[in-house]
Amino acid sequence: MRNCKKCTLCCEYMEVPGVAAHFEGCPNTNYRGCSKYAERPDTCKQFFCMWARGEIPQYLYPPDCGMVLASLVPDLTGGQACVIAFVKHVERLPALKDALVELTKVPMVVWLRTPSGSQFLGNEIAVSKVHSSLINLAEASEAKYVEEDTPVTIPIEDNLEIL
Repeated sequence: MRNCKKCTLCCEYMEVPGVAAHFEGCPNTNYRGCSKYAERPDTCKQFFCMWARGEIPQYLYPPDCGMVLASLVPDLTGGQACVIAFVKHVERLPALKDALVELTKVPMVVWLRTPSGSQFLGNEIAVSKVHSSLINLAEASEAKYVEEDTPVTIPIEDNLEIL
């Protein structure tokens, strides 16, 4: 495990039901991290930053690149490897394109989430599997994980169109 240092982007970017919406910023976050760490919600306990776990290169340290990558539990995605990429400042997306394309080659589905919307990136069959699993999960739990009309993009290195 890597030390998060002063990074709190996960607290700023992800949704915490009943506490904060996506990209709203959790009110429990301070300059040292979470002020309620011991009592944090399950959403936070189940969040695993890929950088902190050492699963992605050092240069993708969230405060430096502006993107937080988190693994989704395969139970949620029909067994398909999937990561959520949170990017608050969409003007950074062109610089992150190469990293996103590399993730889709693993084979991995990337669920890109920005303040302006979300989309799936990856192989058409894998994306379809993840998308369907999240829709079914949302229907079963009455939670809204993903919209049915979330755009699906099959990236081609030279012309990846993102949000």
